[in-house]
Amino acid sequence: MVEALKKSKHLLLFLLLILLVSSYFSSVRWAKGEKWEWIISMDGRGYYAYLPALLIYSDPSFSFYEKNTPLDGDKVNFTNITEKGTVNKYFYGEALLLSPFFAGAHLVAKTNGFPLNGYSPPYYFSVLFASLFYFLSGILFLWLLLRAMKFNKLIIFIVCTSFAFGTNLFYYAVYEPSMSHVYSFFAISAFLYFIYSFFNEPQKNSLLFLAFFLGLVLIIRPVNVLILTAIPFIAGDTKHLKNGFLFIFKNYFLLILSLIIIGGLVFGQLLLYYWQTNQFLVWSYSGEGFNFNKPEIINSLFSYMKGFFIYTPLALISIISLLLFLPKKSYLFISGLLPVLFIIYIVSSWHAWHYGWSFGLRAYIDYYPLFAVFLAFLLSKAYVKIWSSLLASTILIAIIALSAIQTYQVNSRILLLGDMNKERYWKVFLKTSPKYENIFSETVEQIPENSKLLVKQSQQNDMEGNLQWLNMESTKEGIAHSGKYSSVINSKNPYSVTFLAKLSQVDSLGAKQIRVGLWIYYESNEANPKLVISFENDEGSYSFNSYPLFKKTEKDIWSYIEQSLYIPDKHDKKDILKVYVINKSGVVYVDDLKINFLK
Repeated sequence: MVEALKKSKHLLLFLLLILLVSSYFSSVRWAKGEKWEWIISMDGRGYYAYLPALLIYSDPSFSFYEKNTPLDGDKVNFTNITEKGTVNKYFYGEALLLSPFFAGAHLVAKTNGFPLNGYSPPYYFSVLFASLFYFLSGILFLWLLLRAMKFNKLIIFIVCTSFAFGTNLFYYAVYEPSMSHVYSFFAISAFLYFIYSFFNEPQKNSLLFLAFFLGLVLIIRPVNVLILTAIPFIAGDTKHLKNGFLFIFKNYFLLILSLIIIGGLVFGQLLLYYWQTNQFLVWSYSGEGFNFNKPEIINSLFSYMKGFFIYTPLALISIISLLLFLPKKSYLFISGLLPVLFIIYIVSSWHAWHYGWSFGLRAYIDYYPLFAVFLAFLLSKAYVKIWSSLLASTILIAIIALSAIQTYQVNSRILLLGDMNKERYWKVFLKTSPKYENIFSETVEQIPENSKLLVKQSQQNDMEGNLQWLNMESTKEGIAHSGKYSSVINSKNPYSVTFLAKLSQVDSLGAKQIRVGLWIYYESNEANPKLVISFENDEGSYSFNSYPLFKKTEKDIWSYIEQSLYIPDKHDKKDILKVYVINKSGVVYVDDLKINFLK
């Protein structure tokens, strides 16, 4: 691998190009309205939390989190409480990859006077740097894999460019860098590279490296063990596959050493479980799991909400590439198709097939290295004639352009991260004008009465009357969107009026989703309001969701903001739903807060 890098000026120039583009968009993303505190967000909070828990606080209960995170009102929602203690639901693989960057951040924080709490700016930006590093490293191993498979440089360049910029991989490298998918993409790229290297020329080093990266794949997201089903395809043919396994079983010491490497990495997770609960084996995803008898395959692939092929058409083209092998290479067709079928079946069987808020269906990102190999075979056939070359190039350029536009739309809140449908998708298709930001502000009223999505009962507070909502004393006469009153929130009174309901009431409606809409007015630019949707029990919030209320326009103008959220599958009817706005700096006004419950 080292020799290959020395000889490849094109590869180094290509990686430099990706670095420059990624760095530019990262600086734009985190230099304007998006605060640095959101570099670590959503699931990323749990993946990252192992580092401060172990290295700063020695706190297996993660009780330090709420006290130290700079996000107003943020609470721990990445843990599950067991009989033996609190357990982080996520695995430690990403934290392991982040650890060198965390150490550097700790040194920077110490020498520059930042709080050494794991949640000051150096720590957050270290995660962004790590994401860009592993993004580039994943592309590097993909390039090396394709070159080892004897594809020419033009094909390799086009494939790597297409997957770097023509999918949602770029979004997760730059805009949500704490999520696990870029790290899994890196680990699987490296694993497939060493799989090919080993089975085509069995050697000790290749076997040990593939064992290490397999272990890494497992401890980032264990479900990605599915990539093992791709070994026959990557090996190339039955001869190479057989020779590789013969080498393994003839060298018992290497086999044992490889198993020790894999087992050692997995055992690290068991030790963390023991540290947290005094038990080595824990199902950390309590209340979550797979519905193997009811996979949502059609929704997973084709729905306008999150469909894989809708938001990542490059993947559909890549999989169609397998048809090339049907006439003469049935081995490659079958060995390539089987992992695809397994991946689709398992991903679509997860109890929340949509995987929460995301750009496209993010669970498939981890497997892009495999899809990239499929695409390389297709392009190697297409780039032999002028007409087919032009057609392929036109399609790929269009896909990259579409992905870039949709990335911009997501970042500008034109394209929603979850609550999309066919009508909404085509309404904003290729639209980038600022007038389309939050374009769906009035869609609740536009849903027909006979729509199966709409539950007729809704709650609205226009701030004009003494409703049974909490903190009505925050309403003041003066600036208002409608009527004379609005809820005024500032550093002295940081909480707006608050909607409170038992989930038994919500369940009686048959609701699966909550949609919150509100009008907001910024009196000062330093204001940083957030909408909070919290699900609570006697022990506190177990699902705390905080969303920045970014301004659509300049200050002194009312803006409409809307947010949707799925109600947790596992809850008790005694649990409480709370909805409110929090703001601890500057002054903002909230009016006409409306809550709709959707089936």
